[in-house]
Amino acid sequence: MEPDLDLDGILRENRIPFDTVGRDDLGGPPIGRGRIAKTLLLADARGYAVAVIPGNRQIDLLAIRREFGRSFRLGRPDETDRLFPGTPPNPLPPVGGDPRLETFLDLSLVRLRDVFLETRDPRRLIRIVGESFRALFYGAWCGPISRAVSPQARRFQPSARAR
Repeated sequence: MEPDLDLDGILRENRIPFDTVGRDDLGGPPIGRGRIAKTLLLADARGYAVAVIPGNRQIDLLAIRREFGRSFRLGRPDETDRLFPGTPPNPLPPVGGDPRLETFLDLSLVRLRDVFLETRDPRRLIRIVGESFRALFYGAWCGPISRAVSPQARRFQPSARAR
């Protein structure tokens, strides 16, 4: 499987209007990570899928199992390389509507007025109006598939010395 993962190309092919903005060009408060969609590769016994969730959240694999009956794990970097040759693993562009991959979309993203996508250039974002973002993912599974990142998880630092 070698889909064309040029994000601009995916959006143009799907006739999705978008703007390209610099992270510092928005003239207002910084964009919260909750408005930036990130894509994760998932794998299970049936194959591969992608999940698109807000950048400030983490995937909830148990929620996907409850909601959709699939027992996924996160895809490994070697699987990403094999499925998407020549594409850096982060950011993996959203592949909504790609018939070769099931797509799971977090419900919170469809409620946003504007959604931003990361590009290979860390200074550049693509802005898509919410209605167009939903059109890009028409036919994708949609549900509450992410959870807030626990503040305790971020603060945990294993001791370098065993006690």
